Amino acid sequence: MSIVTYLLGAGASAQCLPVVSNMAEDINQTKTSLKSDINSCLKHDKINPFYTEIIKELNWLRDICNTHFSVDTYAKKLHLSRNTTEYNRLKNVLSLYFSLKQRLTLPDKRYDNFWASILDSIDSLPKNMRIVSWNYDYQLERSFQNFTGSLNLSNAYSNLNMRSFHDDAHFINKDRFGIFKLNGSAKFISESGPRYLVEETTLEPLKYYLDLMISYSHLKPKDSNYYCPVNDLIKKKGKFLKTSLYW
Repeated sequence: MSIVTYLLGAGASAQCLPVVSNMAEDINQTKTSLKSDINSCLKHDKINPFYTEIIKELNWLRDICNTHFSVDTYAKKLHLSRNTTEYNRLKNVLSLYFSLKQRLTLPDKRYDNFWASILDSIDSLPKNMRIVSWNYDYQLERSFQNFTGSLNLSNAYSNLNMRSFHDDAHFINKDRFGIFKLNGSAKFISESGPRYLVEETTLEPLKYYLDLMISYSHLKPKDSNYYCPVNDLIKKKGKFLKTSLYW
């Protein structure tokens, strides 16, 4: 049986997420959309410090986009110079940005057409097909979740036999449909294993952004130069170690 492999790059999600040349402008638009979506919640004692902090972080990311060819180029620069603090900050902020962007924007509808063209049933993916993706968004997982009614993004990740460098290669089933994400995903790895920064289990803005605040604040250690002040407001057990983005 011959194997067909699809290679996916930034253009695969271009109707939902910006390509690198448009990212700085889109960050400004994302901030505007975020404020509109969360405006009624800004008087909340926990939301307002979070909102202030993420605007600061998004502005930092926007400035990186404006002064470098791409965030990937800047990441390589930080990696080569062994600037671990800024490197981890970049990964965290990108995870935040992609989580916000994919909350504020509907999935790229072309993925629906893709799943419709290859699925005979929701539990029957073609065994002779593989996908290799450069993208760290979760459009594949989110669109599959919506199309098939998967319980959540983590469940979609499992059903798609999706893997990245943070996964144990010994558990990859090479004889079935699978997706390998070369740059990881906008999620983080905790002591209990990898999960998405925020599972989209609610459409209520306040609940969504509180969840995002808790997750993001735990990504930022208190001894760092970019410590998030909402850590002082959050009392939640569990330690989130790092995002699962890779370059």
